[in-house]
Amino acid sequence: MRRLVLAALLFSCATPGEREKGPLVPVKGVTIEQVIGGGHARRIALLVGVDHYDDPFWPALSFAEKDAGDLAATLKSPEIGRFDEARVITASSRAQLIEAIDGLARLAPNPDDVVLVYVSSHGTLADDRKDGLVPTVVLRDTRSNALLETGVRVAELIRHFDRLPSERKALILATCHSGTGKSLLPPDVATELGRLKGPAPIESVSSASLVLSAASAGQAAREDDRLGNDVYTHFFIEALRERIDANGDGAVSATEAHEVAREKTYAFTEGRQVPTVHAAITGSDPIILAGAIERAGRPVIAGHAERLAGLALYVDGRNKGAFPGEFVVEPGEHDLALVAKDGSVIASDARDLSPNAIFAAESLLATRRWSAAVRVGALGFAAGNIGDPLLMVDVALSRRGDTFDASIDVATGHSSAPIMLGGRAVDQRLTLLSFGGGVALTQSFGPLRLSVGPHLMYLVLLRSVGPAALGESQAVGTMLPGIELGASLDAGRWIIDLRARGHYLPLVLDDEVRSLAALSITAGTGYRW
Repeated sequence: MRRLVLAALLFSCATPGEREKGPLVPVKGVTIEQVIGGGHARRIALLVGVDHYDDPFWPALSFAEKDAGDLAATLKSPEIGRFDEARVITASSRAQLIEAIDGLARLAPNPDDVVLVYVSSHGTLADDRKDGLVPTVVLRDTRSNALLETGVRVAELIRHFDRLPSERKALILATCHSGTGKSLLPPDVATELGRLKGPAPIESVSSASLVLSAASAGQAAREDDRLGNDVYTHFFIEALRERIDANGDGAVSATEAHEVAREKTYAFTEGRQVPTVHAAITGSDPIILAGAIERAGRPVIAGHAERLAGLALYVDGRNKGAFPGEFVVEPGEHDLALVAKDGSVIASDARDLSPNAIFAAESLLATRRWSAAVRVGALGFAAGNIGDPLLMVDVALSRRGDTFDASIDVATGHSSAPIMLGGRAVDQRLTLLSFGGGVALTQSFGPLRLSVGPHLMYLVLLRSVGPAALGESQAVGTMLPGIELGASLDAGRWIIDLRARGHYLPLVLDDEVRSLAALSITAGTGYRW
């Protein structure tokens, strides 16, 4: 599995026999980091490539060191990346790599500094008794029989990376952990992995980092003699050199370069390698790798999470394509929907997308689950001599799920009409108050959502017969089992809602025991959040 993380590492030291000319003089109230920063955001890159290994278990790679050098040259180019520093090293040990990353805190001390770290090497899985199989980066002195002691866990690498003060950083790990390509597994680990069901474990990523993976879990990251590079890295560099700017703001960001490399890697490997990304970005992507922002860019809808895979993105009713991927749209409010292959709508919402914004499509799956609706309608009884239907108002609160919806409701109603009693017409007044709740199985067809399920209602019914001053009154309160059919039409944040219910109602009226069906139908509007 290949991973990308942006981080910057810069070393400045004097070798034996060298002398510093004009060392820094301490100034009260000014730190060395502020002097190094020069008052502007720094752009620092650390690039690690490992071709050769002490342990013969790890075969030599052909292009890892070249990958690091080619990316460094692109980043340092005054016409492309304009990085202040892009240092290439061959990490001989775990300690050297961790020390290099930790050193970035001094060289890029400000939140606005851009930091990029790139590691191209073998990757593997180490068997930890506590954490199971953990992704591990192989360095020059890593021993296959002591992976935990001599390799670097990806999770540990990311922890050190996330401690850096920069808020514009990305880490690229051009490795994989599948057992093929740029990855090998010791025999005992390969045996253990064979017992697992599902993909290999994926390390967690904090919100402070952008992690771009050159291959999905269980896939190989490949080198190619025709390209003279790792496949993903080749196309990533190409995106920077050719200034492929998807949103039109004049700059190429880390996510834009990754999207280009993802599509071209997929095509070049004929689907055998699918790069992925894990990102937490607020506002717009702040990691600019080539060019400079010259104008407001169009908003981007991005989705790379595994649970989005295969879902189509519909924008204002038009199919933009399937995830994973990124899709550029015009600024403004749009109706967004995630649609499965069978046509069912998994999630939908209306969002106002501003220029330069990156909208995470995955957030659609967790938003606007709640809705409140006000409906009006009628309730009647399927038996004679009970009176005309009651006009009613119903207020409901609902919580949407992936397959089931849950709701609670309260309703009131009233009717006043004559009935025949003892051969003569008598005035009757009916008043009801109900409290209910239910769970319904749902199915979506575009913006239309249908539901059916049990509904339980506690009904209080007041009946008065005869003149208001002299008439006879009856009151009953009982729990009613029933069923509810529903249909709702999503219109952004608003919904149009229709409900039909049937409940079993045993009543004693006029000294007679009657088994009735209470039937109601209501319609109204609601709001989702």
